[in-house]
Amino acid sequence: MLAPQRIEQFSKDIELYLKWIGHYMAIGDAPTPLPNGVISFVLPPVAYLEVFKFIRNQIISTKNGLSEEAVVEAQGYFDRFLIEPLSQFNFYDS
Repeated sequence: MLAPQRIEQFSKDIELYLKWIGHYMAIGDAPTPLPNGVISFVLPPVAYLEVFKFIRNQIISTKNGLSEEAVVEAQGYFDRFLIEPLSQFNFYDS
């Protein structure tokens, strides 16, 4: 079972990632890397990856009032700057 503090920090990390990517989407620029230590990784990187995949596939949608162009742009940012970098981790190392 996860400690409530870890769940809270995980949520804060996700929120920070979303604010970070949202800022750069708003200005239409490629994000600069987050400084080391900003994200705590209180859970394995695969947990972060799964959340971002869920948001990309289930939340970023025309069903939620976004235009098709906005969906493509947002999904592209998620793929390039969140999902692909996190996919580089070797999830099978102990």
